[in-house]
Amino acid sequence: MSLVLDRPVRVGAVTLAALCRVRVVPHGWRGGAAVVASKDPVALLIGSGGQVSGFAPDGRALGPEALEALCPGAVAAFASFTGEAAGG
Repeated sequence: MSLVLDRPVRVGAVTLAALCRVRVVPHGWRGGAAVVASKDPVALLIGSGGQVSGFAPDGRALGPEALEALCPGAVAAFASFTGEAAGG
């Protein structure tokens, strides 16, 4: 399992990106192989008005500390793309 920050998308003055959990599980047996993969959202990052905000899929607000705990460096990477401050 790993976490990835999807490519940010700009919509007017707002920038959005999903922080997602990715799982890839290989299976092998004699004569065959398969891979099962999933990608699930963990947080939505929103850059607007000079700030970065985060929200869980259930709508709960996630502050910068919570986002950093989920994926160290994600807020800074998002802020560097958007030009927003890494606080919120």
